[in-house]
Amino acid sequence: MPSEDIERPPEDRESCECHECAEGYQSYLKFAHENIGLVIDGYEDATIRVGLDRDFTPGQRIELRTPGGTIFAHAVVEKAYGSRVGLAHHDTVVVDGRNHPSESQRDLLAALRGHYPEADIDYGTEVTIIYFHVVDSMRVGAE
Repeated sequence: MPSEDIERPPEDRESCECHECAEGYQSYLKFAHENIGLVIDGYEDATIRVGLDRDFTPGQRIELRTPGGTIFAHAVVEKAYGSRVGLAHHDTVVVDGRNHPSESQRDLLAALRGHYPEADIDYGTEVTIIYFHVVDSMRVGAE
C-alpha cells in the first residue's frame, strides 16, 4: 500500500501492485477516531470536508482510514458536491435524510473548526459533501 498520503494517478495504478490499486480503490477518506464506530455502524454515511483537493464521483470505490492511515472499511461514493457550511447540515440531514453526527448548523461549524483548527471557517466557507455506503469493515487495533 502506498505510504504517501496522496491519490495515485491513473497511469501509476496500471503498473502498481499494491492492495489499493489491485482491488480497484481509487482514493480514500480519513475519519477521526470518534467517528469510526459511527461510520461502521451506519450512523454516519455522509462526510463534510473543508479544503478537499480530490474529486469523488458516484460509484467510485474508496478506502476509509483512521487518522494514522489504517484501513477500517471500504465504501462506494453515492454522491459528491460542493456547498457552504451554512447550508451543509440542512441539505445533508434534513433534505437528503443522510446520517451525519452534527446535530445542527452550529454544531457542524464547531466540529469543522475542531477538525481544521488552522483554517478560518465560518458559515460561508466552501465544503465538499460526500455521501457513501460502507461495503465492508474490519476491526482496527490501536494505532
